[in-house]
Amino acid sequence: MRSSGWFPLITAIQRAWVGAFAQQRGGVVLRDGAVGRLIWVPSSPAVQHDLAQLQNDRVLPHRLLWCDPRPIPRLNRQEPVTLIVRDPGFHEPTDEDDCTTFWYFCQAHDRTYQHETCGEGSHLVALHCEEHGPESMWPQPLMLMFPAGFEPPLSEAQLGWLQAEWDAV
Repeated sequence: MRSSGWFPLITAIQRAWVGAFAQQRGGVVLRDGAVGRLIWVPSSPAVQHDLAQLQNDRVLPHRLLWCDPRPIPRLNRQEPVTLIVRDPGFHEPTDEDDCTTFWYFCQAHDRTYQHETCGEGSHLVALHCEEHGPESMWPQPLMLMFPAGFEPPLSEAQLGWLQAEWDAV
C-alpha cells in the first residue's frame, strides 16, 4: 500500500523523467485527466493532427441549446422549454467562483422562470447567477440521457467526453 506522503514525490519524479524523455526524443507530455497518468506523444505531423482532433472533440460549441426531445405529456400545459447551456456572452464558471445564489430566467418572456408560470408560448431559459448574471452551465445528466435535444448536435466523441467527465465526478 502506498503512503500518501510519498505520492507527491513519486508524481514529481515521474513528471521530471517523462519531461526529460520528451525533450530528448522530441514530443509533448500530456496528463490523462481520467486516470492522472503522464503520456509522452511523439511530435510527428500525423500525431499532432490526431491530437488537435482529439482536443476539438473535447470542445463544446460556443452556443449550445438543449430542449427535451420527448413529447410533452397530453395533460401537461407546459410549453416547450429550451435551455441555454452555453452562450458566448454568458459568464463561464471556474473552480475559483464562489457563487451561491442561482435561478432560471426566461429570456423569451423577460422574467424569472418557474415551471408553467412564466408566460404563454415557448420558453428560452438561462441559468442566472446573482453575482455574474447569465451563466453557462455544464450539461446535466438528463441532457446526456437525451442527446438528440442538443442544438447544434454533438458528435459521438463530444458526448463520450461529457459522459466520461460526469462518471469521473
